Amino acid sequence: MAFTYDVSTRRGKVRLLIADTQADEHDFEDEEVDAALSMQSNSIKKSASFLLMALANDRARLSVSYKRGSVDEDLTQIAMRLRLQAQQLYKEGEDEGSGPLIAVVNPSVDAFQKTKNELLDRDGDVEEAP
Repeated sequence: MAFTYDVSTRRGKVRLLIADTQADEHDFEDEEVDAALSMQSNSIKKSASFLLMALANDRARLSVSYKRGSVDEDLTQIAMRLRLQAQQLYKEGEDEGSGPLIAVVNPSVDAFQKTKNELLDRDGDVEEAP
């Protein structure tokens, strides 16, 4: 198994989003990040969401809350916060391809089209070509 971090690649961008950027303390191997990309149709944000959810599930197994003297530590919130981040990234990934569809049309109007548009009550929108 290997670890690489290069933000010019899809794998590196996923790692950047999930803060898995340190070689000596990484959570996911390259093959796992690549598998997430494959399962999520190469969407960087959905893949990051997928991996954060896996990390949240792992952290949930280990989460505890304890108090020792004046020290109070609650690790149960880690999984919840990871899940919230995962949900936000997934939503952003869903919204990536849903921007407005823009089309530029430069019509040329001949006499037949002008008459047809006038009959369809679109005569104010059509000008005859020179």
